[in-house]
Formats: sequence, C-alpha cells, structure tokens
Amino acid sequence: MKGQDQQFSSRNPALRLIGRLCSFLPCTGASLAALWAVLWISPATLSAQTLYALIAVDSADSRIGSSVSKDMEMMSDFSRELAVSTGMWLNLKTLSGEELTETTFLETVQSLDPGPEDMVLFYFSGHGFRTRLTPTKWPMLYVPGSRGVDFAEVVKILENKNPRMILAFSDSCNYYSDSASRSVRMNLRALEQPSEETYRKLALQFRGRIYASSSKAGQFSAAQSDGGSFTLQFMRTFRAEAVKSDAAWDRIMEVATRPVSKQQEPQYELVPEGSPAETNINAPVRPIAPEERTSSINCDDLNGFLKRLRQLQPEAARANLQDKQQHERYGRIVTSLKMVGGMDDRLINLVQDVGEAYRLKKSPAFGRSFEDLVNYVISMQKRECQ
Repeated sequence: MKGQDQQFSSRNPALRLIGRLCSFLPCTGASLAALWAVLWISPATLSAQTLYALIAVDSADSRIGSSVSKDMEMMSDFSRELAVSTGMWLNLKTLSGEELTETTFLETVQSLDPGPEDMVLFYFSGHGFRTRLTPTKWPMLYVPGSRGVDFAEVVKILENKNPRMILAFSDSCNYYSDSASRSVRMNLRALEQPSEETYRKLALQFRGRIYASSSKAGQFSAAQSDGGSFTLQFMRTFRAEAVKSDAAWDRIMEVATRPVSKQQEPQYELVPEGSPAETNINAPVRPIAPEERTSSINCDDLNGFLKRLRQLQPEAARANLQDKQQHERYGRIVTSLKMVGGMDDRLINLVQDVGEAYRLKKSPAFGRSFEDLVNYVISMQKRECQ
C-alpha cells in the first residue's frame, strides 16, 4: 500500500528475526539453515512482540501541511525509538498527502493485525471538528474525502483487535480554528537519554489503552511551524519523564495534557487492562491540574543542561557533517534540542539556527551556532540561578 514503510512482517517471529539479520548480513543457504536451527531450539526468540504503528497526517492541506509533516517525522521517530529500545519488531505504516483518503485510512486501520501480546500506536494530525450530534468527547477527524471519521470509532476498531496495549492520539481541533499558540513547558532534560529499561517498562509491561486528543469539546488546537502544540508537549513530557527510574504512563499523560493555552486543553483516558473504556462525552474526565504560568526554571535541570552542552561543544566545533556517521549522530542531538521548547524566544531561535546549519551540512556554521547556544544558556544560568 502506498504511504507505508515496508517491513519484514511475517507472523512467525523466527522468520522476522532472520529477516532482520539478512538485511545487513550475507545469508547463504547454509547460513539460513544454521540460523533456523538455532532459532528453532531457542524458545526465547519466538516471543518477540510487534509494535504496529499507523501515523496519518493531512500534509496536503495548504494551511497546516508543513506543521503536520513535522508531526509525522516526530511520531515516526518515536515509534522507531520504542521498537529499538524494547526489542519489538516495528510494523510502521504512514499515510500523508494525496495518499490519505477516507478509503485508504479506514482500510489501513482495518488491516492492522496485532497479536494478543503486541502494541498498537495510532496517531492522526490534521483538521478536526465536532457537531451537536457527536456522541463522545473525542473529535471527528477530517480525513480528505470524508464527512469526518469519529476518533472513538477508530478506537473501537482497534479495541476489537485485542492487542496488549493501544496508544491512540489525535492532534486536531475539537472544533475548528487557525489559532496558534506556544506551549509554556520547557524540557531542560532533553539531552538526557532514557534507558532501555524505562522504554521496556512503558512499552512492554503496560497492559491497557491510552487515548488522547489535543483539545476538549468546543476547543481549538494550535499548529506551530515545528509541529502541533500537543504533539510537541507530549514528546517533551515523554522525554523528560522517561529519564526517571519511576516513569509511568499516568504521570506522563497527566503532564502532557496540561493546558497548552486558555483555548486549548488536551484530554486523555488511561484504561488499564480489565477496565471498561469510557468514551461518552458525559463521562467524568480526570481533573487536570492547571499549569503555573510563570517563567521559573528548575536550576538543577538548567545546570545539567548546560553541563551536557559544554561536553558537546568541543565535538560540535570539530564536526564534519559531510560524514554520514557524524551527520546521523548530530541529527539525534538536534532532535533532542528541539524538544527543549519553552517560551524563551532567543533560546528557540538559537536552537533553530543549530538545526538549520545541520540541515544544510554547514559544519563551521554548525559549530558557531552551537557555541552561541552554549553562551546564551550560560547567561540564562547566571540570570536565573545566581
């Protein structure tokens, strides 16, 4: 199907693992026979779980296309991180541009085939709306060519497949607006790397469903140049919480769904295994603590952020972005820096400068812009913490 990343997707885990190995090792007839013999007598290899990810964005829309394209990049990277860090096999499907139609969307949702121990990640970014007849608190997703696809109906389709875990998000209006705003949250722990143990805890040990939309009934959802406000807030929250040994989905979702602005309050339901999903618009909604509207900064986090930047600065000054390995390494650093967020315009602009120099593979400019970033964070540290 167009728009999906083709993966080795045999339902036999042993064959899936052989497919992985043969993607980067020469596999002759003799070596294939040896691999099969090893896998046949190793039950542990037959228990591999699969992450089924479907990411759909309305990138053809002239007003929000560039923003939702960033969302697709972020969520595709997020699904790959989950798979690599947990050992799950990834079956990633994406729909965007002209490939996103009502027919392809519904067919792709229906085509997902998770087993009882697998995880499903569903994500939609585009326009959304509701009417007085919309029976749930969740939005109608505007899929081109449709009159709206009910988010709750998508959830029901996924529920009927009975996977171990469902993570389903919609970053779309629950009304209609071109309004834009910025998340006030700043993640100064963006450069810290979550442990694989934390990823396994969150993605392998949890059993249940997590549903979220970027706004409540009657509210707008904002699109920024680097992605949807809710998607950015979720990714920053996930990265900040996932470095903690006690990371848990309830805390992640509580923080990620704090108000983005006075006009946008995300909502979520976390339903552990064995609990009935509540999707009625009149069902009680978990109270969301209002976020403090101040510019206060955690000095411990700021000091840690500055320390990591200083460690990276000498390397950034010598970076050769024409080298493939170095380009990939600094790409991960740039992605982490973009997760800092916050309301400091100067900091945001400096991170954008670093990202632009990286994109253009201009190594000297990359080193200079990284140095400018470090110097500004030093001034922040003096201003806020001394």
